[in-house]
Amino acid sequence: IYELFKANRPADIVSVVEAGKASGLEFPELGKYLGSCIESVTTAAHVAHHARTVLDRYYKRQIIHAAGRLAGSAMAEDSVNERLAEIQKLVLEADAIFTSKLDSYNSGFDTFLEDVGAQSKREVYRTGIRQLDILWKGIASSEICTIAAGPGVGKSTLALNLLHNFGAQNIPCAYFGTEMKSLETKMRHVSIASGVPSFKFRIGALSLEDRRLAYEAISGTIGKMPISISNEDRPSIAKIDAVIAEGKFKVVMIDSLMFCDLPKAENMRLRVQQFMVDLNALKHRRN
Repeated sequence: IYELFKANRPADIVSVVEAGKASGLEFPELGKYLGSCIESVTTAAHVAHHARTVLDRYYKRQIIHAAGRLAGSAMAEDSVNERLAEIQKLVLEADAIFTSKLDSYNSGFDTFLEDVGAQSKREVYRTGIRQLDILWKGIASSEICTIAAGPGVGKSTLALNLLHNFGAQNIPCAYFGTEMKSLETKMRHVSIASGVPSFKFRIGALSLEDRRLAYEAISGTIGKMPISISNEDRPSIAKIDAVIAEGKFKVVMIDSLMFCDLPKAENMRLRVQQFMVDLNALKHRRN
């Protein structure tokens, strides 16, 4: 084969057998033997397929090992959360790799217009706040909207107002208030709905009139809203995913990001960045 290569001649089975005969290298099963050699060696044409197979097996092994470590630490709550986050991260990584697709404009303008037309079928939720709806045109499904501002500016108050407005539209919502327990979140929400100042709830100084207003807000408005408030101190991506799967929520609000169970990294910026990457993968998977 090497001699054929040096002579710039083809090295297929027929050529090799003929060259073998000319060189005295001849035995009855030579052609069959060369054929079995070719079949047993993977060609470069299939390298992408085999690479994906190897990668798939790698992730499956890693998930199995992580599940084993989870089983071994089932009695330690901190370790369980860490192991669950590890498994979730592996699943999200594998999902991102094996569902990735390449697209181009060459697929046709008609297809592009069909995809744009399909956008009209997406659910769009109005915030109920005129200025925001003018800016955002509403929030569409599979979108992440990040509200950023300094401390004490009113991010949580805005988030609770959005929660109230979405709930009033009968949109199932999950609220992760990491800075407040669920009771504190409920008190602030009832304050918004009833008009009773929040400090009265905070210090327990409710008058009879305040109690009446709060009762009417809960029984007449808030109690009918499809809103669930998480009592998780440090929700992880895995926990958020589980809550979405269980409750079939349309809108998920996280307040605030800094108090979530962020992935381990050498600095806060990288931890937040990785959390947002995982959250982005989650939104595509859960739509």
